[in-house]
Amino acid sequence: MTTTINLVSSEKSHYLITYGENNLLVEWTDDYEILENLINEIRKILTNKDLSDLSLLPTRFKLQNRKLMYSICENLYPLLFKQSIHSYGLKLLTDKVSINKTQILKCITSTSLGTNFTYGYLGLSKEDTCIDNALIEFDTYISPYIAQALIAVDTEFIKKSVYSLSLTKFSNIVKTHLHVEFSSYLNQCAKILFDNNKSISRTSLIILSLKKNNPDTVSAVPLLKKLLDKTVDTWNKKELKLRKKQDIRIGSPLWLLSYQDVELLRYKTLDFSKMDKNIAIEIQQYLKHWHSLGENAVSIQRRFARLNALTTSLSLQKTPITSLINITYVEALTIVDILHQIKNKEGKRKYSVKTIQSIFSEARLLFDWLKNEQNKESFSNPFRRYKFHNINSFVQNAKFIPEDVVAQLTLSIKDCPEHVQRIWLIMMNTGARAGEILNLEEDCLRFNDREGCYFLSFIANKTSIIKRKKGIDDYHEIPILNDEIVDMIRKQILKTQHLRSLSQTKYIFIHKNESRNSGAKEPLRRYLSTNIANHINKCIKKNQILDKDGSLWRYSNHQCRKTLAVKLLSKGSSISEVGEVLNHSHDKTTLQYYHDVDAQKIADLDYNLFEALFQSVHEDVKKFFTTQELDDLKNEILSGSRETPEGHGSCIKHVSFGPCKKKSCVGCSLLLTGPEKLPMWETLYTEQITYIKTLTTHFLSHGIEDYKEYRDYQHEVHLLTLYMDTVSKLQKFIEDRM
Repeated sequence: MTTTINLVSSEKSHYLITYGENNLLVEWTDDYEILENLINEIRKILTNKDLSDLSLLPTRFKLQNRKLMYSICENLYPLLFKQSIHSYGLKLLTDKVSINKTQILKCITSTSLGTNFTYGYLGLSKEDTCIDNALIEFDTYISPYIAQALIAVDTEFIKKSVYSLSLTKFSNIVKTHLHVEFSSYLNQCAKILFDNNKSISRTSLIILSLKKNNPDTVSAVPLLKKLLDKTVDTWNKKELKLRKKQDIRIGSPLWLLSYQDVELLRYKTLDFSKMDKNIAIEIQQYLKHWHSLGENAVSIQRRFARLNALTTSLSLQKTPITSLINITYVEALTIVDILHQIKNKEGKRKYSVKTIQSIFSEARLLFDWLKNEQNKESFSNPFRRYKFHNINSFVQNAKFIPEDVVAQLTLSIKDCPEHVQRIWLIMMNTGARAGEILNLEEDCLRFNDREGCYFLSFIANKTSIIKRKKGIDDYHEIPILNDEIVDMIRKQILKTQHLRSLSQTKYIFIHKNESRNSGAKEPLRRYLSTNIANHINKCIKKNQILDKDGSLWRYSNHQCRKTLAVKLLSKGSSISEVGEVLNHSHDKTTLQYYHDVDAQKIADLDYNLFEALFQSVHEDVKKFFTTQELDDLKNEILSGSRETPEGHGSCIKHVSFGPCKKKSCVGCSLLLTGPEKLPMWETLYTEQITYIKTLTTHFLSHGIEDYKEYRDYQHEVHLLTLYMDTVSKLQKFIEDRM
């Protein structure tokens, strides 16, 4: 079929262009040959489906108005134009770019258009254009390509299709053209999960089959949700039949460790296939030893993860190693270097210094176990020879949540599911770990008659082993002074009473998968701590809760624990008191973990109050300091370096005064103590009254009636007076500034 060009009016330079049944009347004042060449070039480009080459024509043919070019495409060659758009749409999909009208116009428009990028300028109407029609028909065009990818289980192409088309369009294509193929595809993806001993759930299936990191968006599309749930139900029934027991055979490339989560049977998979066979057997024997001692699947998986990192570094060494017992100290040093160099997908270091230390700690235990098993006690453990110095200086502890962020979260937390709200509030008020809250049992609330309040009782998993060695009860108790928290826990206990009776469990934070409507019986399970954090981070994003730098606050469950520590310290609690609440086995753990929760963070809560407090220092003391020394003294107090050993406040003694010979800082004129210490002083005062009463009773019981003349008694009364004076001064200091 040829294109003909006929001159209709020589005065107005009007030409009638005909291609088959398509006609177009155009105004052309330039040479006829140029118009003919332009039309032939457009047809050639569309025939070859090189849509982007259209953008070169306006410059090449010096077109004053681009309207002519698009009119020729739409009116003379609509079929070729549509086919070219479809071909370019496939390219966009392959490049994982959204397919829409704007992208098509960007392709066929010169990049120099800038602000002139308007439909009218291009000669296109906003509604009924060839581009719009081509995009509507693109679903039919792309369906065979998607069908081919579904049959081949090409998850990468499906991932690009979902991204480029949008979930809604992809769902419509499945509904209209590919219902059977997509169901088969989901079934094959579920089989992949099963063959790799991974849990088959809607979330895991979405991530594998559609590559969407936000499963909730997929679940919001009814058709996709229905097909996903149907596949999961089918494979869950298969799992019950095929996975009747765990597989931890020596020599097996894959281990399957099962563990019960209320009614749901969960699995941990250990993949030994990439390890040297001899080393894999040594590690399997070691892990089986721990399994025989009763260690759970989660703990064994942690050991495996550390040793897997170790074997990865061994595989990167030039000299092949076929047994861990033969590793030398030099090779151990090389392992450290390699672990430091291994990168993750983002190009950052995969293992922190603390993680490398944990890998070496596990390697030490493994080497010692192999020595004992193989009767090679004379072998020196190379992993024990290597020392990690100042390891804690490399550790980044969790942040505490600033007061303004806490305030915003408190108002916004209602956007989270009810169980997330309750778990968050319990963590914020008790400092318990997320895992400990999720394991709360129906009798977790216990009323203490002596204290006159409720205590929250739970098993502290992290310190349970140490407690058992010391003969201490597994359960840790924390007082709950907020009646609302007590009522909230009672409501949660009542809410899950029926579920507990069905599953014979004591846990109060249990649920069924309420988003499923498949009709199949759903096993009861506990909530996961990662889901709690994910819900709260979504809430933060939705409500745009920002940090002081204007960035979205990034929440983790452990921040609640840190925040409570800051709150307690700011109210005058000692390190040992905070450690008791947080269930630390040693005070040094609290000091180490909360090393950055110092006087500066506490003073920052009210710097003006600190300034007023500093001004109250007696002039006789200030005169020994220069102006610069006074500024340095402030900074030292704020940083915590002047904190007294007993925690009563800060010492402002000048270096010229010489060493301190006092046994106690109480009553010293060089002690600077502030309102944040008032609760501590009030406690000291109350306890001292009780002690003096006990001391008086002791004297009288031994027939000593002139006990007030005794120096011991006078000393305790003097101490009581100092406590009382300090409390009075602090109360007056606060009242004067209220």
